[in-house]
Amino acid sequence: MPRALIYIGAAIGIVVVVVLLAWLALGRLAEAKKHQPTEYFLTFAGYKQPLRLRKRVHREEAEAAATYYIGSFNKDGKLTRAIKMLHGAVAFDFNYTYYPNGKLKSFKSTNADGSTIMREFDESGHARQPAP
Repeated sequence: MPRALIYIGAAIGIVVVVVLLAWLALGRLAEAKKHQPTEYFLTFAGYKQPLRLRKRVHREEAEAAATYYIGSFNKDGKLTRAIKMLHGAVAFDFNYTYYPNGKLKSFKSTNADGSTIMREFDESGHARQPAP
């Protein structure tokens, strides 16, 4: 058998192994991003909406902290509600809706005194200007 065919066969074998490993890794990443309907977190990242909740913990650990977040997720894994708890009381309550394409449609933020802020977005994710 010519040496070139052996090298080609080996190269094809390596490519197949790399593709299979990448496919398995992507599957594990997708699995890791699945959410339960309600989860507890100790912090968030960034200041864009929707909040990006971080440091997932068990409910008991969250409730033992001075500040924590309760996240509610839809079947697609999108955050639909985030409640910031501060010393056992609700400090903020964020509610989110989404377009079928997954982009944020609106959010409503309510703080402890009942004041609300509402923002709406178009289907490409750009904020809509409030009516004058």
